[in-house]
Amino acid sequence: MFISKDENDLRNNTILLDFLTPFEKLLEEHEFKSGKELFAMYELGEKERAEAAIIAQKKELTLGEFLEQVIDDLKNPTKRKPSSNFMTYQTLLSKLKKENRVIFTPISKVNRNTFVHFSDFVLNQKNVKGTGKNYISIMKLLIATINRARKAGLTDYVPNFPYMDYAPVINNLSENASDLNNSGGTVKSLSPEQYEQFVQLDLNVIKLKKSTSKLLQRAV
Repeated sequence: MFISKDENDLRNNTILLDFLTPFEKLLEEHEFKSGKELFAMYELGEKERAEAAIIAQKKELTLGEFLEQVIDDLKNPTKRKPSSNFMTYQTLLSKLKKENRVIFTPISKVNRNTFVHFSDFVLNQKNVKGTGKNYISIMKLLIATINRARKAGLTDYVPNFPYMDYAPVINNLSENASDLNNSGGTVKSLSPEQYEQFVQLDLNVIKLKKSTSKLLQRAV
């Protein structure tokens, strides 16, 4: 080390400290018979760190890989009981595999365009726009997946695609609301206030365009 307070000497001292620190750490953790062994281990460590950095730089989780991790975590959690929710994510994974493009998108590159493309795919599975089954639930799962990735620090993207604006409209009548939901449609229900108004409605005040007698005659 340089004792002088010259600016160049102080800078050289900093360089020397940076150089000596990893060797001092190795000497604290291992015993060496010679300096040759010490330098050999140092070079090995430097090589491993360089290789790890290259792999980390080249390798980034894709959307599909991250989703597989989510499914595995739900099936085999370490700090909680297993969840059956993994089955719904498997449905999303199956859709992504069928589309076979979005699934390979690096998780940090997923954006609104990704959602637009996948939305179009789901809606057009049968080549007729608006017949994609379970569209709403699938899009919700994709949003939930990206939110998980954001929580894990893998992306900064906040999903903002208005998928409900593209939800299929079910025109066929159905007695069960669940039939509509399962088909990807939506069911509008009465609010408590609207239901109360409906119950209290006086049918006698309703004026029909045609008399009930004519309607009954037609029915007969």
